[in-house]
Amino acid sequence: MQTRVRELLRLCNCNTSYLTDLLPELGWLASGEAAFMARLHSSTPPERKRLLEAYGTKYGTSRPWYGSPRPQSIPEYGMSYEWEVGAGELVEALGGEPDKLANVYAAFCDGPTSSSGGHTVQRCSGGGGGGSSKPSVVAWGFEWQVRIVHCPGDPHAGVYLKCLVPAVLRERLGTALEGAACVLARLEVFYWRGSQRRVAFLSEYGSDDFIGYDSGWGTEAALPLGGAGRMLAGVAVGGGGAGDGSHGGDGAGGQAEGGGGRRGSGGGSGAGVVGEEGSREAGLLAPWAEYLGPGSGLGGRITGRLTFLRPPAVRLKW
Repeated sequence: MQTRVRELLRLCNCNTSYLTDLLPELGWLASGEAAFMARLHSSTPPERKRLLEAYGTKYGTSRPWYGSPRPQSIPEYGMSYEWEVGAGELVEALGGEPDKLANVYAAFCDGPTSSSGGHTVQRCSGGGGGGSSKPSVVAWGFEWQVRIVHCPGDPHAGVYLKCLVPAVLRERLGTALEGAACVLARLEVFYWRGSQRRVAFLSEYGSDDFIGYDSGWGTEAALPLGGAGRMLAGVAVGGGGAGDGSHGGDGAGGQAEGGGGRRGSGGGSGAGVVGEEGSREAGLLAPWAEYLGPGSGLGGRITGRLTFLRPPAVRLKW
């Protein structure tokens, strides 16, 4: 079975995170071959030629898992997944302890898929939710989640992209893996003006942006709340350079989530909490109204889209 998996994956064409972090731990290859494969992957053409001359016979580089990469599963212009956070989930996250950081994970829609011009989108079924969903999507060999974070009293909310080693590999490893993964992706959050849905926030993750396993990276002040103003100020390359604090406060160069963020006095999520449950919910949701859309009360939903772009082609010639 492992031999078949190696052939299907074409291991030598996996990304650097897999070659250096996962393969040695999975035990699919002897430690010497795993190191050789990682070195071969990152080598220059002259170095690769000498490596193959010296070790090609020893490691059998004519075997299928050293072959050319398979066709990309991501379409030429990207694969998009729409996601949403229901008002009920938002109320539950916001209505906890007054000084506790509120965070909620988006659900990715498992609705119909449409393709046009080399770009594929998996859309929500519409009709106020209720369709099937999934907590994460898989691309570039990893699972990805979208997380919205709010610090009580802050007039903004943060938006983060979280990276996870796939569940099937986590089970096999049996231990937390240290490392980071790169992804070419675009993360959007929408807002509403009447019946028109527009882009409120856009963040791009590029080849120099690495996200630690079981960690998030994004923008701390992504979404103005409570009518604090709406404009698309520009693309936050690399997610704005702030860690979400979900793995020991990673995110040097930016402020980690939960690390004493801004506590503005206006538009906080705790405003309007009164005795009756309906009024309490309305007060919690009021600052988020432009993101929740036409649905009233608990029928509203924050929506967005996560688009994965193709990895750059790696063609190793033996």
